[in-house]
Amino acid sequence: MAQSMDNVTGRYIRQRSTPPAASSAVGLAGVFETLVDQHRQMGEELRLISGMEASAERQRRWLELRQKLLSHDRAETLEVYAALDGIDAARLMLQQHRLQVGELETAIRELDATDPNSERWDSQSRDLLALFVDHAQDEETSFFPRAQQILGAKTTRDLRERYLTMQREVSHSVG
Repeated sequence: MAQSMDNVTGRYIRQRSTPPAASSAVGLAGVFETLVDQHRQMGEELRLISGMEASAERQRRWLELRQKLLSHDRAETLEVYAALDGIDAARLMLQQHRLQVGELETAIRELDATDPNSERWDSQSRDLLALFVDHAQDEETSFFPRAQQILGAKTTRDLRERYLTMQREVSHSVG
């Protein structure tokens, strides 16, 4: 990653105290409204888990959330961002999205490789929360409005069901 996780966490603490809310994405519809709702739910779950004491319950919740995070990102990439492939106006957005998803997946792998009873796990879960919040904010305020404009209303509506179907399919492979 280009920057240390400590820098990311510091930036998060200075810039944000809550995950993006659906209201930050005014005017989004179809698949983008669904994605914003999922961001809100996953952000709340990640914040809860990051604040929990080490326990079997925290580990169970983490494994469930991990599956949601990964299936969300993979289905989003395979359906939503794939619909933008080859469109010049979306090229930079697609590059930024790939970079951010790579950082999130790296943070998830690092958390998976850490003893869940350690203080390091607590720190890494907060780092993941910071990355997630920054990523969701970028998507909701920049990527999604632009993608919706590029794709148009009909495609945006049609992508919702395709995204949800893909998310269910990939959910089984990320567990």
